[in-house]
Amino acid sequence: MSSTRGRKGSATARPGKDIKIRGYVTNVVSPTEFEIEDYKITRERAFVLDFDNADPELKFNLDDIRVGIELEIRGLLNEATGDLTAKSIKVDMEQFKSIK
Repeated sequence: MSSTRGRKGSATARPGKDIKIRGYVTNVVSPTEFEIEDYKITRERAFVLDFDNADPELKFNLDDIRVGIELEIRGLLNEATGDLTAKSIKVDMEQFKSIK
């Protein structure tokens, strides 16, 4: 029991840890709340949406987040809860291109 209190105390003392994750969306609650594996992700009001391999023919906005899309998230992780507040979301647009 004391180890649980120790972890809780450290989580309270430290509001979060800056991390970067890359993975596939496993659940979508809304465009502002979704999950990648065990991380529950919400976004800050002032977050950055960035693209790799951008193509003028391809459009993407937050309403397009679906299960199976690969994203890179940088943000603040609350280690006690697994909540990750996204500061930036990067989308590799290559995953949406048609194979010719």
